[in-house]
Amino acid sequence: MEHIENLDSLVGLTEDELYVIAGRYVARGRMMATPPEKSTLKNFGKSRMRELMPEIQSRVCKNERLIEIAKKETDERTLIVSVLDVLSTLITGGVPLVVISALIIKIGLNRLCASS
Repeated sequence: MEHIENLDSLVGLTEDELYVIAGRYVARGRMMATPPEKSTLKNFGKSRMRELMPEIQSRVCKNERLIEIAKKETDERTLIVSVLDVLSTLITGGVPLVVISALIIKIGLNRLCASS
């Protein structure tokens, strides 16, 4: 299991790489005969995000302070920390909030909130 030690390690990752990391945390709670493939981990991560999405959209897309921050030319780190603050009490099923927050920024707030 790789450890996420700082925000900078997440900023440079792709959306797919973040799904794999999220999936590793989901896989921790599952009994598996062999270590899962990256594609399986990615699917685990996507599945957990789908489960969390209604609550994430409710908290993120209706938060006026976060929307104002996102409208500014704000760097990715600041946006991730801002989303992290909004989601601080979200129960994630073991996936670190910083990974979820980074995924939200990679997905994009406009795309995330378009379907809410």
